[in-house]
Amino acid sequence: MLEPRLGQERSKKGYSLLEVIAVVAIVGVLLSMVLASYRTRVDKARLEESVNEMMSIAQASLDFYNSQGYWPMSPSDLSPTYMYEAVTSSPFGGKYQINGLNNMATISTIVPSGLAQNYYQGTLLQILPGASGDTISVTQRLHNEFSGRLEYEKKYTYQQ
Repeated sequence: MLEPRLGQERSKKGYSLLEVIAVVAIVGVLLSMVLASYRTRVDKARLEESVNEMMSIAQASLDFYNSQGYWPMSPSDLSPTYMYEAVTSSPFGGKYQINGLNNMATISTIVPSGLAQNYYQGTLLQILPGASGDTISVTQRLHNEFSGRLEYEKKYTYQQ
């Protein structure tokens, strides 16, 4: 059998170190992109969950006010009569705050900075930017049946 001369290619039996490093680097970049996308989706789902919980707390607060004549001090005041289970903190760990004034209830909590502006497309959400996180709030008003009837009657008369 002839020995290969200097400069001639020998048959390969494996991968070179440079090829292995390149493959590991490519896999690492792809994995970091997938994890970033996953994190974004999880944060968006948590934000949606927070907004839904805030809307439920707001409605329960209105019901509480209608029956008790005063606003609840915290979400724990709402269970078990007005909410099945007391939801006191958001999926991000912030506490829900109830602020009842006149004929409306505002529920607030803190979420990571920039998350609500980037991902939430709803119209009920108010966002106040802050240093440690953004304060988001949902406001619901008491339904005044008397004014609703008047508006309906006016519309009906104008259409005739």
